[in-house]
Amino acid sequence: METLIWPEHAARRDRFRRAVDVLREDPPAIFHGDLVTELPALVARAPSDSTVVIMHSAVFAYLDESARAAAESVISRRDARRVSLEGVLALPDVAARLPSKPVAKDGDFVLALDGVPLGYAAPHGGRFAAL
Repeated sequence: METLIWPEHAARRDRFRRAVDVLREDPPAIFHGDLVTELPALVARAPSDSTVVIMHSAVFAYLDESARAAAESVISRRDARRVSLEGVLALPDVAARLPSKPVAKDGDFVLALDGVPLGYAAPHGGRFAAL
């Protein structure tokens, strides 16, 4: 993955290397599968005294309308916090809560917590502007 970082982006390479070190010390559990069918069982695995956080980035743009509705339904029924980093139009309920005169740059995503927009960010999180 490091070879995908442009040679002149030394700061990104350093950040990547530090992240890899953290992951080597405490590797996360990674699950794959369909969001709608797999998420309920994953949330159920969480310890009862924990706070479940469902985080998604650049996912909803790839779902058709029925899949978006199904994913929204599954996520909203969980006792969990939700962090989303999606395109401005990918989550209409979040977009509706944006200021009428957005300060977004072309291609920006919206970072939201529990459906409340917090700010605009670069798609990979390299830049953030709070609302």
